[in-house]
Amino acid sequence: MWTHENCHYEETSVAVLASFSKSPQRSTRRMSLESGISRTSLRRILATHKWHPYKLQLLQHLNEDDPDRRTEFAEWAKQKLEQDLQFTQKILFSDEANFYVNGEVNKQNHRYWSDTNPHWIDPSKTVGTKKVMVWCGIWGTKIVGPFFINGNLKATGYLKLLHDDVFPSLCTEAGTFPEFFQQDDFYLWGHLKAIVYGVKIRDVQHLKLRILEACAGISPAVLLSVCEEWEKRVALTIQHNGQHIEHIL
Repeated sequence: MWTHENCHYEETSVAVLASFSKSPQRSTRRMSLESGISRTSLRRILATHKWHPYKLQLLQHLNEDDPDRRTEFAEWAKQKLEQDLQFTQKILFSDEANFYVNGEVNKQNHRYWSDTNPHWIDPSKTVGTKKVMVWCGIWGTKIVGPFFINGNLKATGYLKLLHDDVFPSLCTEAGTFPEFFQQDDFYLWGHLKAIVYGVKIRDVQHLKLRILEACAGISPAVLLSVCEEWEKRVALTIQHNGQHIEHIL
């Protein structure tokens, strides 16, 4: 039986979906404040019509030749993995990143409401006045670093960092050493920043302390899962001809 309540619900649903269609980046909190509809009701309407909150992906632009190079590298890595099951344990994954005292883009708070995945990419970058540049790496079940960098990191400074700090820290009693060096780590920074910015940062020294604590708290089991995820990415890169794969992970 069709009732007045049914009619009102349908009218409300149409209005809510129309509003999110016009402004898909609007949060349910903001919509609730503006419309007077509870967040629970908003979520129910969105779920009923199979609308989902898609996460922001921060991706680098691919140049024309990049997909071919990415595919070529992935095929080389796949061959190495087939020849040596411990191949990922011989790679030093490394990268550097800026940590700002006033924080950075919080991907957890960026949503795009839609009934289909828009694969939305936000090129924005937060600029802060006080920051710390950090180099860090993953080698098997070990975190290498972090090492704090003063100023901008240029070629000569990078070589000095590797020679004076990174390579000495890699020495082991067994005499083992990474056989391969891969710049850019897909996992580390998002994980660290989620921990570091879990509290309000007071100043640069507090920021450095949070980074050190976050690195020390990463378990060997988590680092092993990073290697497994890298193998998955290698396979997906080949499957998708070197294009972005973040939206399907």
